[in-house]
Amino acid sequence: IYKSIVPGLSDELEDQARRKYAEQGQGRWANEDMAFESTDRKRDANVVIVMMESMRASSTSIHDGGLATTPYLKKLADSGICVQDMNAVIPRTTAAWQAILTGMYPLTNEGTHTWARENAKSARTRSLAQALGQLGYSTGFFTPTSLDLLDDTYAVESMGFDKVFTFTDFEQLNVPKFNYQGAEDRLMVPHILRWADAQHRAGKFSLAVYMTNVAHHPYQAPASWQKLDFNTGKPLLEAYYNSLRYMDSVVKELVEGYERVGLADQTIFVFVGDHGQMFGEHGLKQTFNAIYQHGVHVPAVIYGPGRVPATRVTGPMQQVDLLPTIADLLGYRIKGTRLPGLSLLAPPDEARQLFFSSSIDSSFLGLRDGSRKYIYSFDRGPMEVYDLAADPAESQGLKAGPEELERVRKTLLQWKIDAALSMYGVPTETYRMPRSWSGSQQADQ
Repeated sequence: IYKSIVPGLSDELEDQARRKYAEQGQGRWANEDMAFESTDRKRDANVVIVMMESMRASSTSIHDGGLATTPYLKKLADSGICVQDMNAVIPRTTAAWQAILTGMYPLTNEGTHTWARENAKSARTRSLAQALGQLGYSTGFFTPTSLDLLDDTYAVESMGFDKVFTFTDFEQLNVPKFNYQGAEDRLMVPHILRWADAQHRAGKFSLAVYMTNVAHHPYQAPASWQKLDFNTGKPLLEAYYNSLRYMDSVVKELVEGYERVGLADQTIFVFVGDHGQMFGEHGLKQTFNAIYQHGVHVPAVIYGPGRVPATRVTGPMQQVDLLPTIADLLGYRIKGTRLPGLSLLAPPDEARQLFFSSSIDSSFLGLRDGSRKYIYSFDRGPMEVYDLAADPAESQGLKAGPEELERVRKTLLQWKIDAALSMYGVPTETYRMPRSWSGSQQADQ
């Protein structure tokens, strides 16, 4: 019988991290003092961020030219920045908000529960909305869904948007629920356009963040939407593909709406999947607790006529890179931070490590180091090792030596601890590493 070494190692690493935090007054990463500083390249613009629900890269026309799911997004990708290897950190919608809008590594469900409430009381983590708001931007968060799942309301409130428009506002307008999440996406577009146009008429640039709905399970496109037969023989996958195609049409309507009101040429559009989706790969049909590539590899496109170069970005990238990229495109230098992300306009770092976590604490952690990918289950079973260059589907597990596995285990636990302490912004006793796995045992073979 071999007792897991994780609890003892984790305790040791956490104590070290807290001592270092106390000495330095900050975590390994920090953004509680984040502000944007003008450079000689400053060129303000409206910013629109569309976080596309459950959109995995492999199911888009961008990454599979034979699929007619997102032809309009592919057109934008061909005219702007197309990120070939964009990844979610945690396959959970609120985690995507944290990564994209704060530039920090996000937290699991349990961590977000504490962070959202504490950050709403006293900001420990600043957001893109707060940084641009300080420069005079109007900021709005729009979603046709309700925010009553877990701590979504607190998470959005803590980011300091001027305006938040959700399904609660639709209910007051007698808009019916389309699925169990909320309303149909197309109905949100006029509200975003009216708000953005009003800000422009008031002489203000705006940040509009739009979290979509329809591609969420059960992948139900509106009855009036003309559906295609993708010949998969799998009803659920057919529904998913058609929901992506519907979302593509909403993206087109939003961009053309900005063109119609005369704002497109002074707007930077960012389109990114919040996380991917599983349809039986690895025997899984849900994504939130899976960090295989179908769950974390997402499409990412940045489009802006006359403002965004047409280029394909290669190399390993993550959602934490989007905030630095937006600042870079606007011509601002970020000060008061130590962010883990990199601007997509900088040369890619092929040796960069990417980190992942499942949304349920202490379930799975992941590491990409070069083409090698590791999935760690906190010693409930052997660590999974894959070579993504030779095996992008992660179907053939590799064997690794004990020294390599121990190095990866320590690296992942250290990252988890550092990311949590950094996101909280203060090393209080409010949060400690969970001990749900403290009695885990395994038999090494």
